[in-house]
Amino acid sequence: MIQNLSKFYLFFGILIVFPLASPFISSVELGALTLDSRRLFIVPLLPFLLSAISSRNFRISRLTLLILLALFYLIVRSLFNGNVYKVEVAQLIFLMIFLISLNNMQFNERDEKLFRWVIYTLAILSFIGSFIQFFINSDFYVYDTIENEMAKVAVKDEFFRNDSFFTALGSEGWYAMGFLSVVILYLNYPKSHILQIVLHILMLFSVAVTFTRSAWIMPFVGYFFYIRRKKARRNILFFVVILSLVILVLSNVTTLLPNVSDVFVHRFSEKSYEGRIVSAQIFASHFFNQKIIFGYGDWSSLYFYQYDRSTVHNALLDWLFRGGVVGLLFFLAIIYELYKIARHSLRVTQNPFLMAIWFMLVLLFVNSSVTGFDYYWYLLIFILIPLYGSGQKFYRVYL
Repeated sequence: MIQNLSKFYLFFGILIVFPLASPFISSVELGALTLDSRRLFIVPLLPFLLSAISSRNFRISRLTLLILLALFYLIVRSLFNGNVYKVEVAQLIFLMIFLISLNNMQFNERDEKLFRWVIYTLAILSFIGSFIQFFINSDFYVYDTIENEMAKVAVKDEFFRNDSFFTALGSEGWYAMGFLSVVILYLNYPKSHILQIVLHILMLFSVAVTFTRSAWIMPFVGYFFYIRRKKARRNILFFVVILSLVILVLSNVTTLLPNVSDVFVHRFSEKSYEGRIVSAQIFASHFFNQKIIFGYGDWSSLYFYQYDRSTVHNALLDWLFRGGVVGLLFFLAIIYELYKIARHSLRVTQNPFLMAIWFMLVLLFVNSSVTGFDYYWYLLIFILIPLYGSGQKFYRVYL
């Protein structure tokens, strides 16, 4: 009974209600602990976790263990460097509740069907929110409070990054739409049904108007693995048709909004690439030869602010900075464990879904300044649920 309720809550409470309701939920102070919307929505999983711990089938996967140990190590390093903040400990605790709960949930074919309709609902909501934000009102569903760091990010001129109904997730909202587009693409692999085609095209619009390069590249990674594993002409033709439709829509958009084409060009040519190089140079010049074995601990921004930068902006360098060689080895072990699971998935099911996701994550980590797995926990749901399902040849692998 408690497992069924927990799965229902995971699908509707976290996947749908969480992003929709978060902008309107105030943080709750419990002594030294602050419960923001992210943590509040994980709390209802506690009863299930406690029941799972008391059962004979309780388990913690190797991947979960590696992630938690890596984050715990960063906390220890912060402690030794005198920079520990309660938020680090809280993030680790709530991520632990979330991941271990998922490790112990038993999903079936009925759950997978329910998951599909949840994903379809999210896709429709994403498109509606993106359409309104782009064409009608850029302030739609954008909340501007002290707690929100990503309230409204200007791109160029009158254009802003659109995150639809995922505004409370900050930059994670942009990536969520990229992941959604790929999940929909593979839900019926290797066949392509009309509903998935339509929803995928809608998601491509949402992804395009995020004006976020990491989100843009995700569908193309999905196409690459889809076509590579299934070389039939109809599949290649299918993607040519999709891309042609998207280009047609965007060309009409640029006619209605002449400056929008400049925005796309600007996002590819802007100097943020130069900023990434500068961040790497700062790390190499001022920090590489110090604490290289064990690192500086978390909150690397405290050190970079003096050089007018916020972080290294690259996962490998960021983990090397925060955790030293030891921390970098933890991170590489996590990436390798993900790769092994993706490789096993491909071998057993002939479905390249997780291999595409793995590649997308690697590109995201290389390009992104936020590299903590505790930050991306919402995105993990899009990956985990299909893999736990038993239908459509999805294998049972516990991430």
